[in-house]
Amino acid sequence: MAKVNTVAKVEDWMDSDVRDKLYRDYANAVEAYVKEPTVNNWEKKEKAFETYNALIENFRDLS
Repeated sequence: MAKVNTVAKVEDWMDSDVRDKLYRDYANAVEAYVKEPTVNNWEKKEKAFETYNALIENFRDLS
């Protein structure tokens, strides 16, 4: 199962390692859902997407 990182700071957005990790978390969650489309995997995929997307939106707001 893919682990989802739900803790990230907006300041870390400039750190490409953090940004890349969040994207990989999302990609892994999607892959897990595709392999086994369960409610639990769907929720993890959605949470990973929300976390990654929220970080993008917060960074844009600061720009």
